[in-house]
Amino acid sequence: GEIKYSTGENMVGDLFEDFLSRPRPAIWYFHFGQYDWRYFLDYIVENKLIVEVGLRTENDIYEIRVKRNPGDPWSVMRDSWTLWSHPLEKLAQAFCPEIPKLEIEIESFDPKNPDHVKYALRDVQILLVGMPRLFDMLHKHFGVQASATAAGTALKAWQKSLPKGVHYDC
Repeated sequence: GEIKYSTGENMVGDLFEDFLSRPRPAIWYFHFGQYDWRYFLDYIVENKLIVEVGLRTENDIYEIRVKRNPGDPWSVMRDSWTLWSHPLEKLAQAFCPEIPKLEIEIESFDPKNPDHVKYALRDVQILLVGMPRLFDMLHKHFGVQASATAAGTALKAWQKSLPKGVHYDC
């Protein structure tokens, strides 16, 4: 389908409102999300959103869970890097070679630059096609749904491989 995006003055607000309006649980994947998420910080603070941060290590965020009100379900922004710890180009090559990664030099993303927008849209296409194909491969070959991280997914696959009646606590 068509990718919805915003490049106007309220770009971050438009994207965030779309994100929060999706049926939940909504999970949006970013590749190397810690770079992208910094653009959302002001919006989160200004709108007094409730946030929980998932950490892989002391300073490595793998997901940010957001909601407006205490009773609301979470919307999740997850870093695909925690499942696919390779450049996005490699995800495209492995799972959607029909959508090759674009290469341009970008120091800082400029939403008014059509080449930057085209580059970002291609990255989104790769995530929208490549991640579900990665999930399908994990299910087909290991019989598990992807967890939030590669380690969590590997643990689920290992546990699934244990003979019936055998349990290990980790």
